[in-house]
Amino acid sequence: MNNLLPFFVVGCGLLLSVLGASRRLATFRAGGGVGPAGEPTLDSSSAVKVKAPMILRIKRIGGTFWFCLGIATIWFSGIRDSRIQPAAWIWLCVGLVWVVIGASEVLSTARRRVRRQLLSEENGRLAEIVTQHVERAFPEGHVGLVVGVIAGDEEILLGYGACQVGGSQPPDADTVFEIGSISKAFTGILLAQRIESGELELDDRIAELLPEGWSLSESAREITLRHCTSHTSGFPRLPANLLGISEVFRLLFGGDPYRHYSEEEFRKALATVKLKSEPGTVWGYSNFAAGLLGFVLATQEGSDYETLVTSKICQPLGMDRTVITNDEWHREHMPAKYRSILKLGPASIGLGSNEWQLPNHLAGAGAIRSTGRDMMTFLKANMGLIPTPIDAAIQRSHQELFQERADRAMGMNWIRSFESSISQNIIWHNGGTGGFRTYLGFTEDHQFGIFALSNTAIFVDALSIEILKALVREYGSSSRRPVTKHG
Repeated sequence: MNNLLPFFVVGCGLLLSVLGASRRLATFRAGGGVGPAGEPTLDSSSAVKVKAPMILRIKRIGGTFWFCLGIATIWFSGIRDSRIQPAAWIWLCVGLVWVVIGASEVLSTARRRVRRQLLSEENGRLAEIVTQHVERAFPEGHVGLVVGVIAGDEEILLGYGACQVGGSQPPDADTVFEIGSISKAFTGILLAQRIESGELELDDRIAELLPEGWSLSESAREITLRHCTSHTSGFPRLPANLLGISEVFRLLFGGDPYRHYSEEEFRKALATVKLKSEPGTVWGYSNFAAGLLGFVLATQEGSDYETLVTSKICQPLGMDRTVITNDEWHREHMPAKYRSILKLGPASIGLGSNEWQLPNHLAGAGAIRSTGRDMMTFLKANMGLIPTPIDAAIQRSHQELFQERADRAMGMNWIRSFESSISQNIIWHNGGTGGFRTYLGFTEDHQFGIFALSNTAIFVDALSIEILKALVREYGSSSRRPVTKHG
């Protein structure tokens, strides 16, 4: 028996290691893998409700195995003998390590209330709904999360977790987050303003709006503003000359793949771009096209993108902390940024990410930074709950421009997804950079809205949509019944 013990121990250890690695890989594939500037996960799922408990069960089973294996190893190590052999000391130590690992895994699955900070006026039931969903979606805890919700005439802003791994201070209403591709919604509103003023038309060709000396490839010369803002330009997701080998490695290790991409490289990419489809025929998410749209709108105004978005949107809405270029205040209020969090029993290790600094010619795709306080203002403005000088442009930006399929369409960079369980469209966008994930959406009847800002690269889309649907069920009309888009 003792002769077989080492083989038994090693075999069990390898088996459990493989199972653990498989679980980690499955979790990564399900929740990670987002490219630069956060391509939307358009088919959000309620699977978050069942996925978390299953992960907990797997962790408990694995932890129990490790614990029992450790006890068995200690028992058969020879510790009961009056004279312990040198080899037995090795097995004794191995057993103790496995006991600690097993106990830590089991203890880490214990239900814990997420650390929460109320950032706005107390509203018991609303806060309870949000907190229940956050705890369900992140049973192992979360680093930093700010959630703002609106239900009818009620609103609340909540901070969860901590600004850094091992910390105790939750993010607050003035914590700064990179909002990633939610920036595209700002770009859509900028375009809507120019359409409202009569200065531009949706079917104006991009080639005629470029700076002097710039050009598009032959196949791209018919692309219009409509195509760029509805993701039907046929442009690839990124410029062909953006991600070289060095940028890929930089991205894998938490670097910023964008900041060194020059305007000259961008100009060359436009002149040689190869389309993936005929303009106006197929939906294809493109940071390249969205960045080009922001660049064209800014150069037409004789400005840069940050100045344009600040003067045309942020100042009229009173969003004073929404910027692209970080100053000292924004650097002081930005939390740690994590591309991943490794859980080792009760301990956590955060794999950091650099700030992403998209240059002016791509800024319209995902360069904006904002706070929970400002994003609540932006959400209210889009829901028509506060009067603003740019109401007409905001509402125009929501209107459908391209029907991708029966339950999904595009506005001016806004995605419109029909949700049968609440019988109406959700108008939304999400975002992601190296160390942040974000979501903002609201129902088309303008009664319910939500945004979520996270400083960890874990999707918050499904969480946000589940909260939004829960709000409709809790506060909506009792006469509302689930239907298809066509009744």
